[in-house]
Amino acid sequence: MREFKVTKKSQYDALKEFISATVFYSLFIIFLLATLLLYYELKIKEITIILSCGLIPYVLYYLYPVVTIHLNYLKNAVYQVVALSQNQIKLDNINYISDNIKKIDVYASYIYFAGGNGTYYTAHEGTYYRVDFLLVSGERIHLSSLYGQDLYTYIKECFVNTPIIEHKLLFVPKYLIN
Repeated sequence: MREFKVTKKSQYDALKEFISATVFYSLFIIFLLATLLLYYELKIKEITIILSCGLIPYVLYYLYPVVTIHLNYLKNAVYQVVALSQNQIKLDNINYISDNIKKIDVYASYIYFAGGNGTYYTAHEGTYYRVDFLLVSGERIHLSSLYGQDLYTYIKECFVNTPIIEHKLLFVPKYLIN
């Protein structure tokens, strides 16, 4: 039996690429601004324009998607412990066996399903995903990558006889748990 929890470490693992991209992007903007200040006498208005041109793409393509997805997953991380074993998932103190599960939907990027191979466009594509268990009763169980980056790997190993449908996503709203 393998247990998964939302911890500081699991959140850091999800945010690791975002943090790296932020540091790199910040250093690039500082280097660009320092180089321009060395060769040109820039006024405050010009510096503001340069910083705005650097920050707007960062906010739109890195900060907004990651913060939106991460906060949504934290809000929906209602289980203290998720335990997986063969044909069984235990959420806190409630057990579900594979006979009670109609299908499993996994929502992630093309990059995630390709094993991380390819070009990352944004920081969330390689690390964030969500898993929805559709029960026979019609109820849905929502889990996310904040429980652990290898959660989906264990789900595939534990539920080999349950249909698993992979949904390859392009846009941030599809990542969100409703």
